[in-house]
Amino acid sequence: MSNPNLAELDYLRQIAAELTEAGHGKRGPIIKRACAYLTVSSAGLYRRLSEVGFTSGRKTRSDKG
Repeated sequence: MSNPNLAELDYLRQIAAELTEAGHGKRGPIIKRACAYLTVSSAGLYRRLSEVGFTSGRKTRSDKG
């Protein structure tokens, strides 16, 4: 796993704060903007956000694994 630079970490923290404050149905445009900026998929974005302490609050699938 590579270490992201400080600017990317700051951006990810900003996105995490926006997602935390976003109401129901408002996360989509934030995710799209962040994915386009970082050139990653939404799954990759959530993976990177978990590195800075963000969790989506969703339960894990019961049939996972």
